[in-house]
Amino acid sequence: MNATFLAIDSQKQQQILNAAMEEFTRKGYKLASTNQIVQVAGISKGLLFHYFTNKKGLFLFLYDYCLNVVLDDFFGQIDYEQQDILLRLREILLIKFQLISKYPLIFDFLIKADAEDSLDIREDLNSRNQAIIQESYKKMFAAIDESLFRPDIDIEKAKHIAMWTIKGFSRQLKGGDKQKKIAEPFDDKILKELNGYLDTLKKILYS
Repeated sequence: MNATFLAIDSQKQQQILNAAMEEFTRKGYKLASTNQIVQVAGISKGLLFHYFTNKKGLFLFLYDYCLNVVLDDFFGQIDYEQQDILLRLREILLIKFQLISKYPLIFDFLIKADAEDSLDIREDLNSRNQAIIQESYKKMFAAIDESLFRPDIDIEKAKHIAMWTIKGFSRQLKGGDKQKKIAEPFDDKILKELNGYLDTLKKILYS
């Protein structure tokens, strides 16, 4: 993180980050204007670039900041005493959609960033995302009770099947639109459908 920026007043930090978040979300990386950002944030352009050097530096700092906010909250809510992977994944999905409601602006920005095709930042985003996926996978499946699985099954493949099912269910709720956000609360019909998929997985994967 940027020590110079983090040393300033927290309220001023948030003003700058919110202004940048709104501009990047509305216009995308290429068309976003740092002039508009400083105008909304109430600072000079020179001061903005003192903190972040250039627009790319600001964008990547904001991306890291948003991910840290969401992931810290996300992993802080997971019940690691729940060792049944299917119930863990159910909990994870519900936490995810609860966070979408809690941080609407952050998720708007992250969804927009995920769709960015600018070569100036795409490689940086890809490398960040790859590292996050690997680390998140380890955390999500920590302390899972593997004895629940059938003895004749490949456990790692079974984990992936369970995870892909939950991801597929999430995409189904979005109607195939990656840019669409689904927020809590789930209605009874959706929860019943989710539980039905998990019951089917239990019959297939568990002893």
